[in-house]
Amino acid sequence: MPQDEAVGRQKLLARAAQSPGETLRFFIALSKREAPETLPMAAMRGMDDSSRLAFVEERRMANEARYQALTRAIGQQGGTILSRFWLVDGLVVDAPAESVSAILGLADVIDGSLAEAEFKPEIMTPVRGYDGLDYDTRLNASDLSMFPGSGGSRSGGEIRLGIIETISLSGSNALACGHPGWLDSSGGPSRMVSTKVCTGQWGGICYPGWCANSQSANHQNLVSSIAMGSIEEGQDTNFAGYGTSAQKSRSGILPEAEGYYYAMYSTSLCDLAIAVQEAVADGVDVINISAGADLIGDDTCNPLFNACGVNEILKAALDAGVLTIKSAGNRSYVGTCNVSYPAHQPTVVAVTGVNNGYQPPISYEKDYPDTIFSGSGAAGAIEVVALDFSWVDHPFVALAAPFVAEYMFLYPETYLYPTGVPLLNASAGTSMAAPVVAGFAGAMRQALNDYGFDGNDARTLMVNTFLLGDGYAGGGYSWQKSYNTVGEKVGFGRAYARFPGAPMLGSSWGWESIAANIQPSQTYHITVNNGNPIPSSVLGLKWAFMTDWDAVYFPPKILLRAYDTCPSGGGAPVLLATDASASSSIRHKLRLSVSSTAGRCLRLDIQALAVPSSGVGFHTAYYYYSNEGELH
Repeated sequence: MPQDEAVGRQKLLARAAQSPGETLRFFIALSKREAPETLPMAAMRGMDDSSRLAFVEERRMANEARYQALTRAIGQQGGTILSRFWLVDGLVVDAPAESVSAILGLADVIDGSLAEAEFKPEIMTPVRGYDGLDYDTRLNASDLSMFPGSGGSRSGGEIRLGIIETISLSGSNALACGHPGWLDSSGGPSRMVSTKVCTGQWGGICYPGWCANSQSANHQNLVSSIAMGSIEEGQDTNFAGYGTSAQKSRSGILPEAEGYYYAMYSTSLCDLAIAVQEAVADGVDVINISAGADLIGDDTCNPLFNACGVNEILKAALDAGVLTIKSAGNRSYVGTCNVSYPAHQPTVVAVTGVNNGYQPPISYEKDYPDTIFSGSGAAGAIEVVALDFSWVDHPFVALAAPFVAEYMFLYPETYLYPTGVPLLNASAGTSMAAPVVAGFAGAMRQALNDYGFDGNDARTLMVNTFLLGDGYAGGGYSWQKSYNTVGEKVGFGRAYARFPGAPMLGSSWGWESIAANIQPSQTYHITVNNGNPIPSSVLGLKWAFMTDWDAVYFPPKILLRAYDTCPSGGGAPVLLATDASASSSIRHKLRLSVSSTAGRCLRLDIQALAVPSSGVGFHTAYYYYSNEGELH
């Protein structure tokens, strides 16, 4: 069943019936007719640049003959093909409303969905205060000493971060091409190696894009700076030296990354689909999308909603090894729909912003609210707030991160190049939280590769991002609220950089990452610490789990349990904890307290309650630790 069947084809046909005389833009999905020897998308994970480009060209040409036949057939119905997608087999069409039914009935066309959804930056401004997170100990890879070296991209070389933003027709909100934060070193080459403009209006292509000479604190520069900006090697002459606190506090999450910037020329979701496809072709490791479609009613909260094939393209990107980070949105007051499309898709990591209220004076908790939550397949109600600080509930959550824009991070204000002057009341919102997680996910890919794990598998990367980005909130009502809301009810937690072996973990720690398949009625057992008692110094264990099920409907039913196999009184294993989320969730987690961890012989069980007859793939990881300081 195509992901958009319920609200794709039906809504397209309904719109066509209501719009006589109008031209509609829509996506059509084609039947799969790839040659048997065609490589699956997963083959792209380990390809170098030349092999990947050859693969892309092969896929482009594989269906050229039938594309031409469809072009003629659609033309006979008065329609025009605007874009072709090699990443998934589909086309974007402009056609008279009266021709929609006939086009959907053509041979090879198996589905369709409207492509008319506005996509725009998600900004919340101004903010009433800053949460006081100390960016001198934030999750900056250069501070953590947890990565043995640079490199680690699925394409070789440095991690590649893809940043997808919107751009006005005048280019007034373009990326700053000469920003010192993009430089590799003082006077060195730019790490922003590619800037492109992507549009579905003229053939569905991306072409070399313009950038601006100004260094304004626009949405595009803020998001990019948070993800990868760095002046830690003297790039900005206003802050001399090397690795100083002043430089680090004005630098972003992943200062060694290469940037690939994609500007969507219009606000159509077709441009987003084209940009994601281009990022996959460019060998990007992690994509950040700090824009969203939130003005098309409650459909954006329908897990089956699809526009311009975006759902299929995001899945194909994940299969190819690309992890997509998506801002959850700031629009919880729009009807009953609290997320911006496509934040709720299971193929992305949706990120909310969080304020914890440390900065005095604090009149009440809502002065420094968490913003909006999103995610996939989690269960339970989560308290969130809108711009007007009204409380609403939403059942989806993934990760939370600081949402005040730090233009290359000046704590607690905003840094503007070239003067370094603070700017109060800067842009904020989930747009600024997402690149925090994108940078962290890039660092995690580097770490997984460096430690010999399959970091090129985007699902392995995703589950470890959930696990190792899940922050403990120790002390203080506001911290505890964030922890309870984000970490315990459902989902995972606030972004928090931790890789096993990092110095602050202490001497006693353990970590394991597993990818496997589970069959119907099977219980998969994981023995922790080779079945030996966990050291008494250990403070707890975290466990994250996700299946390979990429649709939000009818997910496999899985149950997680943790047992002590050597209870103090002897006898049968003792149940310590059971997954609190619904058994039909796509993602699961368990956190064991110190009393359920230290001195225990832990066995983690994954029970298949209801899975397909062929089984289902899963990715899971856990770690236990003896020291967990805050590393925001």
